[in-house]
Amino acid sequence: MFNTMLPQQDMTILACPIDKVYSAALCAANERGKVKTSDETLHRITYTTGVSLASWGRLVTVQLVPYMENTQVIVSSQLKTSAGSRSASAIVFSTKENKMEIEKFMGLLSQYVY
Repeated sequence: MFNTMLPQQDMTILACPIDKVYSAALCAANERGKVKTSDETLHRITYTTGVSLASWGRLVTVQLVPYMENTQVIVSSQLKTSAGSRSASAIVFSTKENKMEIEKFMGLLSQYVY
C-alpha cells in the first residue's frame, strides 16, 4: 500500500570526508534495521526498521552530499505503509516516531564517525 504521509526529515553537516561518513552510515543503518539498498557512488542508503506495536516499521533514507571538505547528511523517515495511519492522533504519533528514528540513527552515526 502506498504511504500518503509525508516523511520526517533532518539534516546535519559532519566535518569528515564523504567516504568515511558513508562507511559509518552503513554501519549505523545495519545496527538500526535491515539495509535495503546502498549505493556508494550516489552515497545513498535505505533501510527498514522492524514491526513494532506502534507500526509496521519505517523506511529510512540516508543521503550524503559532499559539502566543501565536509559531508552533509540528510535523513528522512516514514512509515512503510499507511494502513491504519490516517487519524490525526496516528499522524502525530508517527511524526514523533519518525523523529525518534532519525535521532537514534544520527546518534549512532556520530559514534561510528568519531
